[in-house]
Amino acid sequence: MSHFSARQDFTALVLGLLLTLASSAGAAQQPASSKAGPLDVEQLLRELGIADAIAQTDQIIAQSVAAIQPRVDAAAARQVHGTASLSSLSGLLSDSTGKEAIAAATSVYLAEHLPANVSEARSILDSALVIRARNFDVSLEMDGAFEKFVEFRTKLESQPAAEARVNLVRRLDTALFGSAIAAVLQTEIETTVETLAMRMAGSSLSTLSRADKLEQRQRHMAGIAADLHLFSYRFMQDRELEQYVELMEQNSIQQLLSVSLQGMQQALQASRAVVVDAVSPPLN
Repeated sequence: MSHFSARQDFTALVLGLLLTLASSAGAAQQPASSKAGPLDVEQLLRELGIADAIAQTDQIIAQSVAAIQPRVDAAAARQVHGTASLSSLSGLLSDSTGKEAIAAATSVYLAEHLPANVSEARSILDSALVIRARNFDVSLEMDGAFEKFVEFRTKLESQPAAEARVNLVRRLDTALFGSAIAAVLQTEIETTVETLAMRMAGSSLSTLSRADKLEQRQRHMAGIAADLHLFSYRFMQDRELEQYVELMEQNSIQQLLSVSLQGMQQALQASRAVVVDAVSPPLN
């Protein structure tokens, strides 16, 4: 695969993740009680966009395996031992790091760490303005939405959005943890596959730390997320969009998102330990 096609695949994945994070309008309009219960946790994760992001896990695993396998083969060729194909461990990866396992572990974590002000967050998520804002995201699920978004991004190159508008959508991405969720999900899964590959090959396959990868990826995704929000909310007036951003910046929403992201990341990291422990290192 050429560098250009690989970049296209990466960008397509980023867009897929961010589109998923932005497309939770249906869940947002479901009736909810003001007091969080066992069933509310899964609903909260859907409304926050985290559940749908986790649903991309199996696809990310497959893409990470395909990207790293050539490096595993090259490393093995320099060693006296051989190495098995990473694809042969797909079942193990799916069982421990697949979407069902990560979703379940994240739900448990959130249920055990619900912020005390979750009812306040619940009220904000059920407010008319938040539901109206999310209704704009419905267009992202329609046929041809991806192509229209690509055309929109191309147009931005010659006709940039107003600086004030750009600042608003950047604030929104930060408030929604959009690029952060996507970056953590992809980086942690890639790290799991790469760690597994290193164990199989008996040598290092990366020169960047996980923290460096996460920082670079989030920076890249934040730019795409800003363009995505410019596209998604292009028919919303500045003042109304600013009010929506301010609601998402409320402490109760931020705490709920932070705990949810922590739960997802912890689940991904715990699954990595399970996978790596299950694979024996090569014999030298």
